[in-house]
Parts: sequence; structure tokens; C-alpha cells
Amino acid sequence: MEQDKLEKLLTAYVDEEISDPSQLNEIKNLIDKDQNVKYDYEVHHLMKLVVKQRLKIHPVPSKVLKRIIRKIKPVSKTEYFKGFIQGIFSAKPLMVFGTTIIIILAMILIIFNRPPQIIVEDFSAEQKGSDNMFVQARINFQNILKGNLIPQIVSDNPEEIKSFFLKEGVKYQIILPEYDKWKLLGAIVSVDRGEKFAHHVYTDNEGKLIYFFQADENYFEKNKILNLSEGLLEYLEKGNCYDTYESGIGTLMTKTGKNIIAVVSNISSYELKDQFCKIN
Repeated sequence: MEQDKLEKLLTAYVDEEISDPSQLNEIKNLIDKDQNVKYDYEVHHLMKLVVKQRLKIHPVPSKVLKRIIRKIKPVSKTEYFKGFIQGIFSAKPLMVFGTTIIIILAMILIIFNRPPQIIVEDFSAEQKGSDNMFVQARINFQNILKGNLIPQIVSDNPEEIKSFFLKEGVKYQIILPEYDKWKLLGAIVSVDRGEKFAHHVYTDNEGKLIYFFQADENYFEKNKILNLSEGLLEYLEKGNCYDTYESGIGTLMTKTGKNIIAVVSNISSYELKDQFCKIN
């Protein structure tokens, strides 16, 4: 979700201005599952609480208001911050000293307790070549949408899909997670330089598709049949999940056990990351 939209949504949630149940569920899920969003929510909530409990707002006399408006002009961030601090300590009629201390402490807590920001590189720009798993997964999904790549077996039974992979010669363990919303549609086995690779597809009631391509890590290290950029491989090895979204199509890379997994779908970017970053 874009930062501006998230800020507006958080502000509306704190101010109890959201009545749409779907929006309420969305923001609650974000707060529960994303530490940065949770932190931002707590900051909004804290500041509102301080203002509500400690500040006594008095109407500004019209003459004073006119003088203020005449003096308004653009200022630098440094000047603004300096003026803000000075204003806090000089605004005795409006704010008691105890309130000042609370706000200063709140600012300190905000600065020093904010969760560390993880800078995620644009790994998608590094993925190149016909043997690159990321590239292959995106091409395969486009071919599925166009009807050029059709499942070799149509089934919603995980055991039947696993038996199909084993029978067709896939040598590594396949992870077939089960979901309430997403149902298995079918599977495909591809062949690359004599090695067999597993692909399977989910769908929902709206016709959205989730395509999985997974391969054992040995195919990137020893056999070198597949590849990903060194930076992305290292990022996945550390337990991270990488996702990117372009033209309505999301691509997600993650690792579970020894399997590196690519997930490509036309669902929303939030749902893709929320549902498929951790695959068991």
C-alpha cells in the first residue's frame, strides 16, 4: 500500500472515521501483521491521546488570527522545528508545563524506538537470462493467462498432485500448502537439461490465479541449471521474502526448507505478500 494512502487510513482509523467493514479489517490486519504499521498506529494513537487529555483549546481572537495570517511565509525545516520547540515553551496560556514534558518524551520515544527500516533492493532488475527462475516464472504465468501453458493434470487433491510429480520424475520434496480461499487447479512438470521441475496452480471463486514454481536449492548451487542473482539468493537465505508488483502482476520469491519458491499472481500486492511470504 502506498505510504500516503496508509497514513490517511491510519489517521481515519485512530479518529474512528472508518465505517466500511472491509476497510476496518484491512487496517486491523496491517496493524497485526506489520511491525512498522503497528508502530505508526501507536504513534498516531499516542499523539491523539496526549492532545485529548492534556490540551485545552481556546478560540483564537480574530485580531490575533489576522496578524498570524499576515505573517505566514514558507520556512525551512530547521526554522520550523526551532519555532515549534520555542512555541511549546512559550505557550503557557494554552499548555501546562506537564503537557510539554509529555510531548517532548513522546517525540524522543518516536525517534529512538522506531523499528529499523529494512532497505530492500530492486532485485527484479538483476534477474536476467533464460535460466533465471524469476524470469521463467513470470513468462510461465503470462503463458498460463494466455492459455498457452495448460496443466498436465487437473486436480484439487494435494496427494494426487504429489503422486503426479513423483511419477513424472521430480526428485525433490514438493510443498503443497492448503488454503481456505485458494483451491488447487492443477500441475505441470517441465524438463530442463534432463531435470524435472514442479509447477502448480491455485484459483479462487473470482478466477484469480496463483502460480507456484519451486526447486531445490541444489539446482542453483551444484547443478547450476537455474539461477538467481547473488543478492537475491543471499536475501532469501536470510529468511526474507521479496516481492515486486508491475502492471497488475505480482511476483514473490521466498524459501522454505531447501526449496526456493517463486509465486506469480494477479491478486493484490498486499494479499500476495500476506498469504504467500511464509509457506509451510
